[in-house]
Amino acid sequence: MKKKITILYILALTLSSSLELSAQSSDSLKPILISFPWSAESDRANSNFGNKVATAGDVNGDGYSDVIVSEFNFRNSYDKKEKGRVFVFYGSRTGLSKSPNWIAKGDQNGGAFGKSASMAGDVNGDGYSDVIIGAYGYNDKEGMVFVYYGSLTGLSKTANWSAEGNEEKSNFGSSVATAGDVNGDKFSDVIISAEDRVFVYYGSTNGLSKTPNWSSIGSKNNVYFGNCVSTAGDVNGDGFSDIIIGDFGYNNEEGMVFVYYGSLIGLSKNCKLTAKGTK
Repeated sequence: MKKKITILYILALTLSSSLELSAQSSDSLKPILISFPWSAESDRANSNFGNKVATAGDVNGDGYSDVIVSEFNFRNSYDKKEKGRVFVFYGSRTGLSKSPNWIAKGDQNGGAFGKSASMAGDVNGDGYSDVIIGAYGYNDKEGMVFVYYGSLTGLSKTANWSAEGNEEKSNFGSSVATAGDVNGDKFSDVIISAEDRVFVYYGSTNGLSKTPNWSSIGSKNNVYFGNCVSTAGDVNGDGFSDIIIGDFGYNNEEGMVFVYYGSLIGLSKNCKLTAKGTK
């Protein structure tokens, strides 16, 4: 039986790149040889290492960006149950560390811990980036999301904030991301999706709010509303971050995308921009 191990590569392309490009002529095509400045791989077969990758921001305040990598199908060696695992590799003057500096593991079988993972921004305003991890399979797919705070010594060992779906089969946490600062209070906010619904929690000196400050529900035609969510940056230049929500199943899978603007009082109730696919 063949074991399948996924390897993650990160390319740094500069003028003095490590790319070695072979010469090509009109009548012959030679392979392109590429050397990677950094790579990492899982120590477990079929764990789906690299299913989510993203910047983690600067979680320890050393001036270097860090990266977050998840493997939601990670299994413990003793019970072979799928619990999930997430890694953060710290940056430095010489690049990313060879081994993970921080690891978090799920504690529920089939919980899909790490199926979504992202930088959360700085949700408590302490000057360090935080990370957010989704586990949509928790509690029979009610779903759960965890946020870990950064600090001078790096990310916290246990979650500093969590929220759960509280609805059967809601898949809460299927997509997670920073929302930027949607209300201009200088604290990062986070965006979380569930089954046909999206939530935003605002940051503060005490961290994220216990209940969502904003939510939006897809219509009956928006069957995959929130399948992917993200900050949109400040698309209209008003000084407030905006959010973008994808719905790839809209109108017989033509797909549609929705943008909601931020403001002094938070996100708009109705979407301000939309774009849809064509058949």
